[in-house]
Amino acid sequence: MAYNPPWRSNFALAALVSWLTVGLVAAGLHGFWPVHQRPFQVLAALSIPLALRWLLPALRHSHRRARLGGSPLAFMGQDTLAQQCRRHREDIWFGWGFDWNSEHAQLSLDLIRAGPQRFVRAQSQLGAHWLHGLAARETPVWLPVEHSAGHILIVGTTGSGKTRLLDLLVTQAVLRGEAVVILDPKGDQDLQHSARLACARTGQPGRFVSFHPAFPDRSHRIDPLYSFNRATEIASRIAAIMPSVSGNDPFKSFSQMALSHVIGGILAAGERPNLVNLRRYLEGGVAALVVRVLTRCFDAQAPGWEGPAARYLGKAQDTTARARGLVRFYQEQVRADQPSTVVDGLVSLFEHDKVHFSKMVASLFPILNMLTAGALGPLLSPDSDDSTDARPITAMASIVERAQVAYIGLDSLSDGMVGAAIGSILIADLAAVAGDRYNYSANHRPVNVFIDEASEVVNDPLILSLNKGRKAGLRLTIQLGIASHRPVIIKPLQRL
Repeated sequence: MAYNPPWRSNFALAALVSWLTVGLVAAGLHGFWPVHQRPFQVLAALSIPLALRWLLPALRHSHRRARLGGSPLAFMGQDTLAQQCRRHREDIWFGWGFDWNSEHAQLSLDLIRAGPQRFVRAQSQLGAHWLHGLAARETPVWLPVEHSAGHILIVGTTGSGKTRLLDLLVTQAVLRGEAVVILDPKGDQDLQHSARLACARTGQPGRFVSFHPAFPDRSHRIDPLYSFNRATEIASRIAAIMPSVSGNDPFKSFSQMALSHVIGGILAAGERPNLVNLRRYLEGGVAALVVRVLTRCFDAQAPGWEGPAARYLGKAQDTTARARGLVRFYQEQVRADQPSTVVDGLVSLFEHDKVHFSKMVASLFPILNMLTAGALGPLLSPDSDDSTDARPITAMASIVERAQVAYIGLDSLSDGMVGAAIGSILIADLAAVAGDRYNYSANHRPVNVFIDEASEVVNDPLILSLNKGRKAGLRLTIQLGIASHRPVIIKPLQRL
């Protein structure tokens, strides 16, 4: 392909005008020349084909120069998009664009050096729209669906169309009938509306699940600790969102150990761990939990233990004194024959120095407080036995298994720290679901995860999901904002 910079002078137009001028002059003067009129007639006749020879090059150059000003916004309804997706079931449509090659790179470099403002009319919209004028035409850009298993990264400056592109990809994933999880720190209403509308278009409006801490009355309740196989999984999930100076932080390690002991005790007591009861036992002390666990343990392993234990309990009036008596009875009469790692861990936590314990878990309490304060308590620690709360309960495992569409707004603009904590623990739950699918599931149906402004929720579970989630069916699309303008070759739809 010939290198044809569109900002050079339109030499073809100059040649066209010159030959037309010569022809007109020759045609006009031949009648005033009394002799030898034939040369003027021949010149006038020849100038016409010579001028037409430059007509198409002049038009092409003018058209290409005009394309540097950008093209108008494109609008598409979901009906049209659904029809297009049905025709290309194995592909994802990104919009219109072109393959960037060395010619386009050279064109853009030369235009930047020359100054695009000399050739491009002023634009009210952000972005380098002149990039779209570097190609003769733009065609639909398709990506095979299976290629998205390698994850997708969307970057661009504010207002460049990142969220609308994310909107487009979300709608197509919903129309394919796959599980969709949307983490939106901003709370974009258009993105939520498009996902809900796409569910309705598939004939399954019940697939849509919404969560937003600013609208607790309209939100589903989500249990981020629902999926686990071992108590240590939940402890690691919560510890992952704790701030840490280094990877070998003793405070973080101690907090994780304390969480593991409490979670083990809650399970041994026949309860399901949630953020609320974890906070209650860690802040208020584990004496009540010790009493419940040891009582349950003695009932199962040492029937009739009340008599021998009476001398250890004495006249204990409060929970702490009763816990001390039961711990002594366990250590002196039961542990030698029937030891329990769960009880030993809980006892060690109960006997730990209170001042040292409070210092070691000081960074854990703010996390638990953020995730359980106010309306977030019942939202993230749902109680299925609460008949007064009619809001549906779900979890990441349920969303994945039922191929639902979950829109999770984090409300980071109002409360960035709490929004980041919510997003981080839900991502950790999703990573646990991926690990469970990886270990035990043979049919890994795709799970599309869309994260808008991912810098708000980047943590170790997210990195692990990016690194190892492909085999579990996770397909992550991450959107990141950048401060300066960058070339955008694909032109996404601005609104669905």
